[in-house]
Amino acid sequence: MRNKGKQREFIYRKRHVARKGEIHRKKCMKSTFYTGQYESEDEETGFMSSGYSHKVLSHLKKEKFELSGLNFGYSRTIVIRLPRVFSISENPEDTIKTLRKLYTMGKNPIVKKIRFEYDECERIGLSASTIMDIIVLAIERLRKDCNWDLELEGNYPKKDDVRTILCASGLPYHLKIRPAWLVDEQKIKRFQTVSGEGQGRSCKASITATGMTKYFDECLGTQGFELNDDGKRLLCGIMGEVLDNCESHGGKGATWYTQGHYQVGKDNTYGEMQLLFLSLGTSIYEGLKYDSSKETQNRLEDIKSKLEYRPSNEETLYTLLSLQEGISRLRDGSREGYGGRGCGTVRMIQFFEDIGETVAEDLEQQLSVLSGNTFISFGKKYKMEPVCFDRDKAFGTGNKQIIAFNEQNDIYREPDKKYVRTIKERFPGTVISLKFYLDGRYIRKQSGIGE
Repeated sequence: MRNKGKQREFIYRKRHVARKGEIHRKKCMKSTFYTGQYESEDEETGFMSSGYSHKVLSHLKKEKFELSGLNFGYSRTIVIRLPRVFSISENPEDTIKTLRKLYTMGKNPIVKKIRFEYDECERIGLSASTIMDIIVLAIERLRKDCNWDLELEGNYPKKDDVRTILCASGLPYHLKIRPAWLVDEQKIKRFQTVSGEGQGRSCKASITATGMTKYFDECLGTQGFELNDDGKRLLCGIMGEVLDNCESHGGKGATWYTQGHYQVGKDNTYGEMQLLFLSLGTSIYEGLKYDSSKETQNRLEDIKSKLEYRPSNEETLYTLLSLQEGISRLRDGSREGYGGRGCGTVRMIQFFEDIGETVAEDLEQQLSVLSGNTFISFGKKYKMEPVCFDRDKAFGTGNKQIIAFNEQNDIYREPDKKYVRTIKERFPGTVISLKFYLDGRYIRKQSGIGE
C-alpha cells in the first residue's frame, strides 16, 4: 500500500505564515518541504521581482482575466487539476481556462492553500508551465505584501517526461526546490527564464539573443554539430528581432519573458527542445489596429479590400497578416531603420522548421502563435515560401516570404481553419511557443553527410 501512494507524494510544500507588526514586514516566509529547503528568489535579480509581479497582476486585472462563475464557497484549500494536455500549442482553450482559474482563486484572501494535482496530466508544454509559474509567483508576492497566509503543494505527474519538465524547468525549479524526483542533469539543458519590460525599457533583447544563440549551439552539440559563424549571426539576429518585438510591441506596463528547455531522449538518438517567447501586454491585433504607423494601416486596408473571402473576424486576419514579411506595426519607409521591419517571426519560424525535424515518424514539431483570441499553429502541410508580387500596394514588387495556410499560398484567399482559428478563451498578450527536435541523423541526411 505504501508504494501505491507514491504517485501522490507531494513534490513540494511551501508555506508563508502572516505575522503582525514590523517582524512580519522584515520576514514573513517560513517554508517546510518533504524534499528539501526552499530558497526565496532574490528580489533584484530574480525574473519575477516585486516590480514585475505588480505589473503582471495589474495587467491581468485590466484585461479581466478573472474567471467568472467559480463557486468555491469559503473553502480555504483549492485544487488546480492540470488537464490531460497542458499545452498552449496543443490545447489552448483548456490551458487558458486553467490559468484563469488559478489567477482567480489564488488572489482571494479566503484561500489559504493551493494544491496542484498532475494525476491526469499526460503532456505538458514549457509555455503553459512557465505562464502558470509567473502567475503563481506574482500571487505569492501579492499575498506576502498583504500579509495573507499561503501554502503551496503539489504531486508528481505519472509520466516520466512530464515529471522531468516539471522538476527541471517548472514550478519547483522556479521556487528553487530540490525535489525528491531527481532529473538526469546530464541530459537536460536549460535556458533560465529571462524577463524584461515593454516599450524597450529593459534593453535586454540583444544580450538575451546572444545568450539564446549560445544555448542553442550547446544543445546542437549533443548531436555532434555546431553552428558556424554565419549560422550564429543569423540566429542571433532572428532571436534579437523577436525579442525586440516583445520589448517594443507590448504597450505600456507590459512585461516579456523567454525560457528554454532541452532534453535528450532515452535512447540518445535525438533531443527535444522547447522555447517560449511571451509578452503580457497588448495583443498583436490591438497593436496593429490601434497603435501602428500610417503606412501599416494603409497596407492592412488594401489587403482587406482585395480579400477573396469574408474573414470570421478582423483580429484573426490581422494576426495572420502580422506573420507575413513586410507587415509590422512600426513599419515606416520614411524613417531610417523602419522600412524593412516585419520579418522577425517569419525568419525564426522558417529557421526552426528547416533544422528542427527528426527521422522519428511518430514525432512532429509544434510551433504556434497565440494572441488575444487568435490561435495559429504550424505543421508540415503549410510552409513559408517566397511569393512574387507585382506592384502590390501592400507587399510591393518582388519576393516576400508568405505563409497563407492554403494550398495556393495566396494571402488573399481563405486560410485553413484547422491551422488559423478564433478561440473562445482570450489570452492577454502573445505567446510564441516552439517545440522541435535536434536529430543528428536528420541533419546528416539533409546535409548529405554520410553516417
